[in-house]
Amino acid sequence: MKKIKVAWFCSLNPGKLTSENDYFYNKKTFIISPWIDLSITQFRLRNDITLHIYSIDKNLKKDINIEDGNISFHFISNKVPIINKPFPYFLNFLISFFFLKIKMKKIIKTLNPDIIDCHGTDQIFSTVINSINKPTIITLSCFMMDLINSNKSLYNKCRFFIEKKVIKTQNNYGIRANFMKSNILRFSKKANFFWYNYPIYKPQIGNTVEQKKYDIAFFARLEKNKGIEDFIEVIRLLKKDFADVKAIIIGGANQQYLEKIKLLILEKNVTENIEFTGFLPSINDVYEKLSTAKIYLLPTYFDMIPGTLIEAMYLKIPSISYNVGGISDLNVNRESVILVEAFDMNQLALKCKYLLQNNNLAIELGINGHRTVNENYYLKNPIEDMINAYHQIIEKG
Repeated sequence: MKKIKVAWFCSLNPGKLTSENDYFYNKKTFIISPWIDLSITQFRLRNDITLHIYSIDKNLKKDINIEDGNISFHFISNKVPIINKPFPYFLNFLISFFFLKIKMKKIIKTLNPDIIDCHGTDQIFSTVINSINKPTIITLSCFMMDLINSNKSLYNKCRFFIEKKVIKTQNNYGIRANFMKSNILRFSKKANFFWYNYPIYKPQIGNTVEQKKYDIAFFARLEKNKGIEDFIEVIRLLKKDFADVKAIIIGGANQQYLEKIKLLILEKNVTENIEFTGFLPSINDVYEKLSTAKIYLLPTYFDMIPGTLIEAMYLKIPSISYNVGGISDLNVNRESVILVEAFDMNQLALKCKYLLQNNNLAIELGINGHRTVNENYYLKNPIEDMINAYHQIIEKG
Protein backbone atom coordinates (compact mmCIF):
# COMPACT_ATOMS: atom_id res chain seq x y z
CA MET A 1 0.00 0.00 0.00
CA LYS A 2 1.19 3.53 -0.78
CA LYS A 3 2.01 6.05 1.92
CA ILE A 4 -1.02 8.16 2.78
CA LYS A 5 -1.55 11.52 4.46
CA VAL A 6 -4.28 11.50 7.12
CA ALA A 7 -5.86 14.44 8.94
CA TRP A 8 -7.47 13.76 12.30
CA PHE A 9 -10.01 16.09 13.90
CA CYS A 10 -10.20 15.30 17.63
CA SER A 11 -9.85 16.72 21.13
CA LEU A 12 -6.28 16.89 22.34
CA ASN A 13 -4.53 18.75 25.14
CA PRO A 14 -1.76 21.08 23.93
CA GLY A 15 -0.47 21.16 27.50
CA LYS A 16 0.74 17.59 27.01
CA LEU A 17 3.19 18.86 24.38
CA THR A 18 4.10 22.35 25.54
CA SER A 19 4.46 23.99 28.95
CA GLU A 20 4.20 27.57 27.65
CA ASN A 21 1.34 29.05 29.67
CA ASP A 22 1.15 32.16 27.50
CA TYR A 23 -0.58 30.05 24.85
CA PHE A 24 -3.82 30.12 26.84
CA TYR A 25 -6.39 32.78 27.71
CA ASN A 26 -7.27 30.93 30.90
CA LYS A 27 -6.44 27.70 32.64
CA LYS A 28 -8.72 24.71 32.16
CA THR A 29 -8.84 21.08 33.14
CA PHE A 30 -8.32 18.67 30.26
CA ILE A 31 -9.85 15.19 30.28
CA ILE A 32 -8.19 13.24 27.50
CA SER A 33 -9.27 9.78 26.41
CA PRO A 34 -6.50 7.19 26.77
CA TRP A 35 -7.02 5.98 23.19
CA ILE A 36 -5.41 9.19 21.88
CA ASP A 37 -2.05 8.52 23.50
CA LEU A 38 -2.20 4.83 22.62
CA SER A 39 -3.11 5.50 18.99
CA ILE A 40 -0.35 8.08 18.59
CA THR A 41 2.16 5.64 20.04
CA GLN A 42 1.20 3.01 17.47
CA PHE A 43 1.14 5.47 14.55
CA ARG A 44 4.72 6.50 15.38
CA LEU A 45 5.85 2.98 14.51
CA ARG A 46 4.50 3.11 10.96
CA ASN A 47 6.31 4.32 7.85
CA ASP A 48 3.27 4.07 5.53
CA ILE A 49 1.39 7.06 6.94
CA THR A 50 1.82 10.68 7.95
CA LEU A 51 -0.69 11.81 10.55
CA HIS A 52 -1.76 15.42 11.07
CA ILE A 53 -3.83 15.91 14.22
CA TYR A 54 -6.06 19.00 14.46
CA SER A 55 -7.64 20.10 17.71
CA ILE A 56 -9.73 23.27 18.08
CA ASP A 57 -9.71 25.22 21.34
CA LYS A 58 -11.18 28.65 22.07
CA ASN A 59 -8.76 29.09 24.99
CA LEU A 60 -5.73 29.28 22.70
CA LYS A 61 -4.33 32.73 22.03
CA LYS A 62 -2.70 31.54 18.81
CA ASP A 63 -2.28 28.42 16.73
CA ILE A 64 0.35 25.90 17.79
CA ASN A 65 2.09 23.60 15.31
CA ILE A 66 4.42 20.85 16.49
CA GLU A 67 6.29 18.43 14.21
CA ASP A 68 7.20 15.07 15.71
CA GLY A 69 8.45 12.53 13.16
CA ASN A 70 5.60 11.23 11.04
CA ILE A 71 3.05 12.95 13.30
CA SER A 72 2.21 16.65 13.32
CA PHE A 73 0.09 18.36 15.96
CA HIS A 74 -1.95 21.42 15.04
CA PHE A 75 -3.80 23.22 17.83
CA ILE A 76 -6.19 25.70 16.26
CA SER A 77 -7.37 28.81 18.11
CA ASN A 78 -10.99 29.84 17.68
CA LYS A 79 -11.11 33.60 18.22
CA VAL A 80 -13.54 36.40 17.41
CA PRO A 81 -12.08 38.37 14.47
CA ILE A 82 -10.70 41.88 15.14
CA ILE A 83 -11.15 41.83 18.94
CA ASN A 84 -8.98 38.71 19.16
CA LYS A 85 -10.85 37.12 22.08
CA PRO A 86 -12.22 33.59 22.65
CA PHE A 87 -15.32 32.90 20.55
CA PRO A 88 -18.39 32.31 22.78
CA TYR A 89 -19.84 28.90 21.94
CA PHE A 90 -23.46 29.97 21.45
CA LEU A 91 -22.53 32.92 19.23
CA ASN A 92 -20.35 30.56 17.22
CA PHE A 93 -23.25 28.14 16.95
CA LEU A 94 -25.69 30.83 15.79
CA ILE A 95 -23.41 31.82 12.91
CA SER A 96 -22.79 28.13 12.08
CA PHE A 97 -19.10 28.41 13.01
CA PHE A 98 -18.65 30.54 9.89
CA PHE A 99 -15.16 31.94 10.58
CA LEU A 100 -13.84 28.61 11.83
CA LYS A 101 -15.01 26.88 8.67
CA ILE A 102 -13.22 29.44 6.49
CA LYS A 103 -10.03 29.01 8.50
CA MET A 104 -10.11 25.21 8.45
CA LYS A 105 -10.91 25.06 4.72
CA LYS A 106 -7.74 27.07 4.02
CA ILE A 107 -5.67 24.85 6.31
CA ILE A 108 -6.96 21.62 4.77
CA LYS A 109 -6.54 22.96 1.24
CA THR A 110 -2.87 23.63 1.99
CA LEU A 111 -2.34 20.24 3.65
CA ASN A 112 -4.26 18.34 0.94
CA PRO A 113 -4.74 15.09 2.94
CA ASP A 114 -5.84 11.83 1.35
CA ILE A 115 -8.54 11.41 3.99
CA ILE A 116 -9.99 13.15 7.06
CA ASP A 117 -10.93 11.15 10.16
CA CYS A 118 -13.27 13.11 12.43
CA HIS A 119 -13.45 11.59 15.93
CA GLY A 120 -16.96 12.41 17.12
CA THR A 121 -20.20 13.75 15.69
CA ASP A 122 -21.10 16.59 18.05
CA GLN A 123 -17.98 18.72 18.52
CA ILE A 124 -16.99 22.05 16.96
CA PHE A 125 -14.60 20.29 14.59
CA SER A 126 -17.47 18.02 13.46
CA THR A 127 -19.18 21.03 11.88
CA VAL A 128 -16.17 21.68 9.65
CA ILE A 129 -16.11 18.44 7.66
CA ASN A 130 -19.34 19.17 5.78
CA SER A 131 -17.67 22.19 4.20
CA ILE A 132 -14.53 20.31 3.06
CA ASN A 133 -14.51 18.30 -0.15
CA LYS A 134 -12.28 15.39 0.88
CA PRO A 135 -12.78 11.67 1.57
CA THR A 136 -13.98 11.53 5.16
CA ILE A 137 -14.76 8.99 7.88
CA ILE A 138 -16.40 9.62 11.24
CA THR A 139 -14.86 7.50 13.99
CA LEU A 140 -17.66 7.31 16.54
CA SER A 141 -16.77 7.94 20.16
CA CYS A 142 -20.11 8.80 21.80
CA PHE A 143 -23.62 9.92 20.90
CA MET A 144 -25.34 13.10 22.01
CA MET A 145 -28.62 11.34 21.21
CA ASP A 146 -27.95 9.22 24.31
CA LEU A 147 -26.81 12.05 26.59
CA ILE A 148 -29.65 14.40 25.61
CA ASN A 149 -32.18 12.08 27.28
CA SER A 150 -30.66 12.72 30.70
CA ASN A 151 -29.39 16.27 30.27
CA LYS A 152 -31.41 18.63 28.06
CA SER A 153 -29.23 21.69 28.60
CA LEU A 154 -29.04 24.27 25.81
CA TYR A 155 -25.40 23.32 25.23
CA ASN A 156 -26.31 19.66 24.76
CA LYS A 157 -29.21 20.57 22.47
CA CYS A 158 -26.78 22.48 20.27
CA ARG A 159 -24.43 19.52 20.16
CA PHE A 160 -27.32 17.20 19.31
CA PHE A 161 -28.29 19.52 16.45
CA ILE A 162 -24.71 19.32 15.13
CA GLU A 163 -24.70 15.55 15.48
CA LYS A 164 -27.90 15.07 13.47
CA LYS A 165 -26.66 17.38 10.72
CA VAL A 166 -23.32 15.56 10.49
CA ILE A 167 -24.90 12.10 10.40
CA LYS A 168 -27.38 13.12 7.69
CA THR A 169 -24.61 14.40 5.42
CA GLN A 170 -21.69 12.01 6.00
CA ASN A 171 -21.44 8.48 4.59
CA ASN A 172 -18.54 6.62 6.26
CA TYR A 173 -18.43 5.57 9.91
CA GLY A 174 -15.95 3.70 12.06
CA ILE A 175 -17.89 1.65 14.62
CA ARG A 176 -17.10 -0.87 17.35
CA ALA A 177 -20.54 -1.89 18.62
CA ASN A 178 -23.80 -2.98 16.99
CA PHE A 179 -25.90 -0.21 18.53
CA MET A 180 -23.69 2.39 16.83
CA LYS A 181 -24.87 1.11 13.47
CA SER A 182 -28.51 1.25 14.59
CA ASN A 183 -28.17 4.84 15.83
CA ILE A 184 -26.61 6.03 12.57
CA LEU A 185 -29.27 4.30 10.46
CA ARG A 186 -31.96 6.27 12.28
CA PHE A 187 -30.76 9.37 10.44
CA SER A 188 -28.95 8.04 7.37
CA LYS A 189 -29.84 5.00 5.27
CA LYS A 190 -26.83 5.46 2.97
CA ALA A 191 -24.15 4.98 5.61
CA ASN A 192 -21.14 2.70 5.13
CA PHE A 193 -19.68 1.01 8.21
CA PHE A 194 -16.11 0.01 9.02
CA TRP A 195 -15.43 -2.07 12.12
CA TYR A 196 -12.43 -1.23 14.29
CA ASN A 197 -11.73 -0.60 17.95
CA TYR A 198 -9.71 2.08 19.65
CA PRO A 199 -6.49 0.82 21.28
CA ILE A 200 -6.98 -0.05 24.95
CA TYR A 201 -4.40 -0.41 27.70
CA LYS A 202 -3.46 -4.03 28.32
CA PRO A 203 -2.89 -4.83 32.01
CA GLN A 204 0.46 -6.51 32.61
CA ILE A 205 -0.24 -7.94 36.04
CA GLY A 206 -1.89 -11.19 37.06
CA ASN A 207 -5.07 -11.62 39.05
CA THR A 208 -6.94 -14.18 41.16
CA VAL A 209 -10.30 -14.00 42.91
CA GLU A 210 -9.14 -15.20 46.34
CA GLN A 211 -7.84 -13.06 49.22
CA LYS A 212 -9.09 -9.70 48.10
CA LYS A 213 -8.93 -6.56 50.22
CA TYR A 214 -12.06 -4.99 48.73
CA ASP A 215 -15.44 -6.45 47.87
CA ILE A 216 -16.31 -3.99 45.10
CA ALA A 217 -14.40 -1.46 43.01
CA PHE A 218 -15.38 1.56 40.93
CA PHE A 219 -12.83 2.65 38.32
CA ALA A 220 -13.69 5.57 36.03
CA ARG A 221 -13.89 9.35 36.00
CA LEU A 222 -15.97 10.46 38.96
CA GLU A 223 -19.01 12.00 37.30
CA LYS A 224 -22.72 11.37 37.52
CA ASN A 225 -23.05 9.83 34.06
CA LYS A 226 -20.45 7.19 34.94
CA GLY A 227 -22.73 6.04 37.75
CA ILE A 228 -20.67 6.94 40.81
CA GLU A 229 -23.77 8.06 42.75
CA ASP A 230 -25.52 4.78 41.89
CA PHE A 231 -22.39 2.92 43.05
CA ILE A 232 -22.58 4.63 46.44
CA GLU A 233 -26.26 3.75 46.76
CA VAL A 234 -25.44 0.10 45.99
CA ILE A 235 -22.90 0.07 48.82
CA ARG A 236 -25.61 1.43 51.14
CA LEU A 237 -27.97 -1.35 50.09
CA LEU A 238 -25.30 -4.03 50.48
CA LYS A 239 -24.45 -2.80 53.96
CA LYS A 240 -27.82 -4.11 55.14
CA ASP A 241 -26.57 -7.68 54.58
CA PHE A 242 -22.81 -7.11 54.77
CA ALA A 243 -22.14 -4.61 57.56
CA ASP A 244 -18.40 -4.61 56.82
CA VAL A 245 -18.67 -4.41 53.02
CA LYS A 246 -15.55 -2.71 51.70
CA ALA A 247 -15.44 -0.69 48.48
CA ILE A 248 -12.74 1.25 46.67
CA ILE A 249 -13.24 4.19 44.31
CA ILE A 250 -10.46 4.73 41.76
CA GLY A 251 -10.50 7.89 39.68
CA GLY A 252 -10.24 11.64 39.70
CA ALA A 253 -12.89 14.37 39.72
CA ASN A 254 -13.11 18.14 39.80
CA GLN A 255 -12.99 19.43 43.35
CA GLN A 256 -16.58 20.68 43.43
CA TYR A 257 -18.06 17.33 42.40
CA LEU A 258 -15.68 15.45 44.68
CA GLU A 259 -17.01 17.40 47.65
CA LYS A 260 -20.55 16.53 46.56
CA ILE A 261 -19.64 12.83 46.43
CA LYS A 262 -18.05 12.90 49.87
CA LEU A 263 -21.17 14.56 51.28
CA LEU A 264 -23.33 11.90 49.63
CA ILE A 265 -21.20 9.15 51.21
CA LEU A 266 -21.67 10.79 54.59
CA GLU A 267 -25.44 11.08 54.09
CA LYS A 268 -25.66 7.40 53.07
CA ASN A 269 -23.72 6.41 56.22
CA VAL A 270 -21.09 4.45 54.28
CA THR A 271 -18.02 6.51 55.15
CA GLU A 272 -16.36 3.55 56.86
CA ASN A 273 -17.15 1.30 53.91
CA ILE A 274 -15.61 3.30 51.06
CA GLU A 275 -11.99 4.19 50.36
CA PHE A 276 -10.85 6.78 47.83
CA THR A 277 -7.58 6.53 45.91
CA GLY A 278 -8.04 9.76 43.99
CA PHE A 279 -6.26 10.11 40.66
CA LEU A 280 -3.40 7.63 40.31
CA PRO A 281 -0.51 8.80 38.08
CA SER A 282 0.43 5.37 36.75
CA ILE A 283 -1.94 3.00 34.95
CA ASN A 284 -0.11 0.10 36.58
CA ASP A 285 -0.91 1.61 39.99
CA VAL A 286 -4.56 1.58 38.92
CA TYR A 287 -4.38 -2.09 37.91
CA GLU A 288 -2.69 -3.03 41.18
CA LYS A 289 -5.50 -1.40 43.16
CA LEU A 290 -8.24 -2.75 40.91
CA SER A 291 -6.89 -6.29 41.24
CA THR A 292 -7.51 -6.20 44.98
CA ALA A 293 -11.29 -6.15 44.43
CA LYS A 294 -13.62 -9.14 44.14
CA ILE A 295 -16.09 -7.35 41.84
CA TYR A 296 -15.92 -4.46 39.39
CA LEU A 297 -19.13 -2.41 39.29
CA LEU A 298 -19.65 0.24 36.59
CA PRO A 299 -23.26 1.53 36.51
CA THR A 300 -22.60 3.91 33.61
CA TYR A 301 -25.71 5.66 32.26
CA PHE A 302 -24.64 5.54 28.61
CA ASP A 303 -21.46 4.36 26.94
CA MET A 304 -20.05 2.65 23.89
CA ILE A 305 -18.04 -0.21 25.39
CA PRO A 306 -16.07 1.34 28.27
CA GLY A 307 -12.33 0.80 28.21
CA THR A 308 -12.27 0.54 32.01
CA LEU A 309 -14.72 -2.36 31.82
CA ILE A 310 -12.57 -4.15 29.24
CA GLU A 311 -9.47 -3.67 31.40
CA ALA A 312 -11.21 -5.03 34.51
CA MET A 313 -12.47 -8.05 32.57
CA TYR A 314 -8.97 -8.73 31.24
CA LEU A 315 -7.85 -8.85 34.88
CA LYS A 316 -10.44 -11.62 35.38
CA ILE A 317 -12.43 -9.48 37.79
CA PRO A 318 -16.14 -10.45 37.58
CA SER A 319 -17.93 -7.36 36.35
CA ILE A 320 -21.43 -5.87 36.58
CA SER A 321 -22.84 -2.98 34.57
CA TYR A 322 -26.04 -1.41 33.33
CA ASN A 323 -27.24 -2.76 29.99
CA VAL A 324 -26.57 0.40 27.98
CA GLY A 325 -24.83 1.30 24.73
CA GLY A 326 -22.75 -1.49 23.24
CA ILE A 327 -21.94 -3.33 26.48
CA SER A 328 -24.29 -6.22 25.64
CA ASP A 329 -21.98 -7.07 22.69
CA LEU A 330 -19.62 -8.52 25.29
CA ASN A 331 -22.15 -11.30 25.97
CA VAL A 332 -22.65 -12.42 22.36
CA ASN A 333 -20.57 -15.61 22.62
CA ARG A 334 -20.81 -16.24 26.37
CA GLU A 335 -21.90 -14.47 29.54
CA SER A 336 -18.89 -12.29 30.25
CA VAL A 337 -20.44 -9.45 32.24
CA ILE A 338 -23.61 -9.33 34.33
CA LEU A 339 -26.02 -6.74 32.94
CA VAL A 340 -28.85 -5.00 34.77
CA GLU A 341 -31.55 -2.68 33.47
CA ALA A 342 -30.39 0.93 33.68
CA PHE A 343 -31.00 2.73 36.99
CA ASP A 344 -32.15 -0.42 38.81
CA MET A 345 -29.86 -0.11 41.83
CA ASN A 346 -31.73 -2.79 43.78
CA GLN A 347 -30.85 -5.32 41.08
CA LEU A 348 -27.25 -4.14 41.05
CA ALA A 349 -27.06 -4.78 44.79
CA LEU A 350 -28.66 -8.22 44.40
CA LYS A 351 -26.19 -9.21 41.65
CA CYS A 352 -23.26 -8.03 43.75
CA LYS A 353 -24.58 -9.99 46.73
CA TYR A 354 -25.00 -13.08 44.54
CA LEU A 355 -21.40 -12.95 43.32
CA LEU A 356 -20.04 -12.31 46.81
CA GLN A 357 -21.85 -15.42 48.04
CA ASN A 358 -20.99 -17.63 45.04
CA ASN A 359 -17.24 -17.73 44.59
CA ASN A 360 -17.26 -20.40 41.87
CA LEU A 361 -19.65 -18.36 39.75
CA ALA A 362 -17.48 -15.28 40.25
CA ILE A 363 -14.42 -17.21 39.08
CA GLU A 364 -16.26 -18.51 36.00
CA LEU A 365 -17.51 -15.03 35.09
CA GLY A 366 -14.00 -13.63 35.48
CA ILE A 367 -12.56 -16.30 33.18
CA ASN A 368 -15.28 -15.72 30.58
CA GLY A 369 -14.72 -11.98 30.67
CA HIS A 370 -10.96 -12.37 30.21
CA ARG A 371 -11.46 -14.71 27.26
CA THR A 372 -13.97 -12.41 25.56
CA VAL A 373 -11.94 -9.19 25.74
CA ASN A 374 -8.71 -10.99 24.85
CA GLU A 375 -10.31 -12.40 21.69
CA ASN A 376 -12.01 -9.17 20.64
CA TYR A 377 -9.59 -6.46 21.76
CA TYR A 378 -6.09 -7.67 22.57
CA LEU A 379 -5.49 -10.26 19.84
CA LYS A 380 -6.40 -7.74 17.13
CA ASN A 381 -4.61 -4.69 15.76
CA PRO A 382 -7.12 -1.81 15.81
CA ILE A 383 -4.78 0.64 14.08
CA GLU A 384 -4.28 -1.79 11.20
CA ASP A 385 -8.07 -2.13 10.85
CA MET A 386 -8.43 1.67 10.95
CA ILE A 387 -5.83 2.21 8.22
CA ASN A 388 -7.41 -0.51 6.06
CA ALA A 389 -10.68 1.43 6.29
CA TYR A 390 -8.85 4.59 5.19
CA HIS A 391 -7.49 2.82 2.08
CA GLN A 392 -10.92 1.45 1.16
CA ILE A 393 -12.49 4.91 1.33
CA ILE A 394 -9.64 6.58 -0.57
CA GLU A 395 -9.84 3.99 -3.36
CA LYS A 396 -13.58 4.64 -3.78
CA GLY A 397 -12.80 8.35 -4.16
